[in-house]
Amino acid sequence: MSCDDIAAEKRKIGDALRAANEAVEKNRTRNEIAMGIFSMGGLVAAPVLLATDNNDSDENEIAKLYERKDTLTKLASLKHCPAPSPS
Repeated sequence: MSCDDIAAEKRKIGDALRAANEAVEKNRTRNEIAMGIFSMGGLVAAPVLLATDNNDSDENEIAKLYERKDTLTKLASLKHCPAPSPS
């Protein structure tokens, strides 16, 4: 990979990280609302628990993206790539 390729890949990863973190945050908010409804309604609202979203796949994806970004950062350092310009 060239330094330009590394920088482009890191930008893609940054975009993917933002999207995955937004998805986790949306699920967290939705789950907090659902749990609030559940706590007010008792067992009558038990189906609400089934409607909560699990963030495991998003969180696994975030971990993989950070690992990939780390690898690219190390590669850029080994190749003596210039620091990316702030955008």
